Amino acid sequence: MKLFFNGLGGALRGGLLGFGGFFVLGLLASLTSAHPITNLFGKLGVLVLLGGIVLGFISGVKEGKAAAVKSAAARSRAEQVRKTLESAVATLRRGYDSRSVESMRAYEEACSNLIYFCGERACDPTLRTLVDPFRKACYERTYTVLVYRGGRYEPLIGTELAEEIQKKMRQAAKEQQAAYDRRHTY
Repeated sequence: MKLFFNGLGGALRGGLLGFGGFFVLGLLASLTSAHPITNLFGKLGVLVLLGGIVLGFISGVKEGKAAAVKSAAARSRAEQVRKTLESAVATLRRGYDSRSVESMRAYEEACSNLIYFCGERACDPTLRTLVDPFRKACYERTYTVLVYRGGRYEPLIGTELAEEIQKKMRQAAKEQQAAYDRRHTY
């Protein structure tokens, strides 16, 4: 049903263009009113009008389908990001076992995911509302950050996850501001 209404919007646009062609051909027909060619211009004008409506309807349906596919892909991506962040926050709350490499690897991966989505992608308008609750969850408690160095996982002493997220947010904001300034300098 929604595609039908998208098609109607396209038909209106096509109808306006078709009406313009109909009007021009009508003017030509009125200028040649004494000739038998007048009927040809009238018929062409009607065909242009109807063709514009039909082609506009078809293009409106295609645009609606493309928008629906794009919207579904965006929702799917947002759902994947939400699941990743929920898993990361759950891993942070469980903590890590310093004797288990798997536990430390999972914790380090959770930290990396949170730093990436909550820090580096903080300026992304499509993720901002999705990521905010997870960023706040990182700020509620003190979480250590693990890094992989020299073949083993080590906690960064004196560094919290919230600080790393803030550092990446500031860096992303500076990069975005620099890109904006480059685009808008004269």
